[in-house]
Amino acid sequence: MKHTLLRIVLVFVLLAAFGCDFEEPREEGVVARVNGAPIYLHELEDAYDIQHLGWTADSDLTVGRLKGQYAKVLTTLVVQKLVEQALAARDITVPEDRVNEAEAKVRVDYPKGEFEKILVEEYIDLAAWREHLRANIARQVFMEQVLRPRISLDYEEIEAYYKAHMKDFDKPARIRFALVSGPGRRMVRDAASLFLKGSDERQLEEAFPRVTLQEMTVREDRLPANWREALDELQPSEASPVSASATGFETVILEERIPAKSLDAAQAFPIVERMLLEKKEQTAFEEWLQESLGNATVLVSRLLLPGESDEEGLAKLDLNATVDAPYWEENATSLETEEGQAVPEEELVPDELDVNATPDGIDANMTDNQTEAAGQE
Repeated sequence: MKHTLLRIVLVFVLLAAFGCDFEEPREEGVVARVNGAPIYLHELEDAYDIQHLGWTADSDLTVGRLKGQYAKVLTTLVVQKLVEQALAARDITVPEDRVNEAEAKVRVDYPKGEFEKILVEEYIDLAAWREHLRANIARQVFMEQVLRPRISLDYEEIEAYYKAHMKDFDKPARIRFALVSGPGRRMVRDAASLFLKGSDERQLEEAFPRVTLQEMTVREDRLPANWREALDELQPSEASPVSASATGFETVILEERIPAKSLDAAQAFPIVERMLLEKKEQTAFEEWLQESLGNATVLVSRLLLPGESDEEGLAKLDLNATVDAPYWEENATSLETEEGQAVPEEELVPDELDVNATPDGIDANMTDNQTEAAGQE
């Protein structure tokens, strides 16, 4: 994403929009508001846990680093809230069947009951995980129904890209094979025999619960030496002798040798089309986000603003505590609004920001799945 847009994303640290008249209700546990809609502390904690699902604990994690990570996750939630509001304004809903289908695709990689077990072990609520999934689908729906109709792509663009990147469409030789692994030599051998007779992954799992089947297609030059040597001796639909591995025993089954080839213009057309459309969609999303942030009122708790040392932040940053009073009222001493609501002067930021200027100490990066931002108070 363009650096100018990354700086615009820093709008999320606005503690109040200059000139806005508002009187917020007292509500515990609110860490941010997007056009008045709250983002709660428990939502932030859930999103953080989901984004770090399966990560090894960071022994060097400090209060300052944790604070910065929470600020990054909060940025993602702010963008999600803007997308949600944009869909609601257009009366567009996220189809429930798409959410269910996406969940099913995730679950297929886990044995029955294992996915829920992992969530419990990671202290992640299943309902919160589903809401995270729904937010991802919401962005897809927004792209498809709001942004994509604005995008045009003609044949000349596709052809020009192909001619300029023809070498990218040279496909090296690959091998499609199956890896059968497990804790016992005999069970691995018998499972491989069952697979060669036409059994699918589900049938294999039922017959040999402790055996794992992985089917993959890999470039020949990127195969581990032991697999490459074993596969060199095989014909399609043959299995290698069972050998010891780092975790037990394994065998490889050759399914197909795919020769190297170059895609011609007709073969490359759908690939280039999809790639260019995705690029244009991302550009359209960046432009929409820039406009939305410019028109939005986003308030964020000072406790999540990076820039303090670990020691200074330690007393303030209690991520397990609820907010006793709305964060925008803490230590309010000046600048009364028309309704009489005090707002700290240092927390007011003008609507108009120089998006091309880089504030001191600020660096940011944004991807499709995560928006990252850091800023000095």
